[in-house]
Amino acid sequence: MVVKYEYYDEAKDIEFKTNQVETLSAQTFTVGTTSPNITQPITSAKFYLMRDPADNLENVFCAIKAVDGGGEPTGESLSSGTLPGVEVSGDPEWGWAEIGMTPYILQPSTQYAAVVNWSGGSCSIGGHFNSPLYPEGSFSTSSDSGASWSSTSAIDLLFEIWGNKNTLYSRYVSGDETYAGVIGRDTDGISGINPVVDRLNSISSVDNLITGSLVSGTSVLSFPGSTLPNCFILEQRNAAPADERRLWIKV
Repeated sequence: MVVKYEYYDEAKDIEFKTNQVETLSAQTFTVGTTSPNITQPITSAKFYLMRDPADNLENVFCAIKAVDGGGEPTGESLSSGTLPGVEVSGDPEWGWAEIGMTPYILQPSTQYAAVVNWSGGSCSIGGHFNSPLYPEGSFSTSSDSGASWSSTSAIDLLFEIWGNKNTLYSRYVSGDETYAGVIGRDTDGISGINPVVDRLNSISSVDNLITGSLVSGTSVLSFPGSTLPNCFILEQRNAAPADERRLWIKV
């Protein structure tokens, strides 16, 4: 299930038009500001755009990046995507343009930058400068492909970050094919774990395993040597039997 995560979708009251691929627009955003403050496996980003039909707009590009100490985009792209220009609404119609993004999991309470530019023609991107502004981010521009940035907290771009629904559920892990049951009753907390790792590594559909909320007094173990993207976290329960392990899986 795909859901809308972080967003700012006030009515457009300002716009910016460029026709140079080296001119970048960026909006910083902080996970948990207008969305649940949880890990967010993103699939797409939307921006409010309008192209000039007289121009040959080729592609619209988006990159999600980390931010530096000054709140500006920095480093390599954490996630990126491209949208063919013909899929952008043509003048005089504005519309939300959805750009499919490569997989990445945004982290709670973390600030990122969504960087947008385009090639082959002119395009306009919509923003908002009247109250209410987006409280945990700002709008930035770069005219030199991101070598330097100029930002303002008085304007925000309209944006939406979409991704797979992040639902936590718990199952006890065992050797059967349903992975329901207890790993083992090993008081040292080690025996019985590696066979489960081997079985989980053979399941390509289980592609994201994340930490659940652990109650006070529990201990956390991680599976060693996993080939899946994220570490597996086991919860050792205080309730009898004390050596049960619980695996939290994102679905």
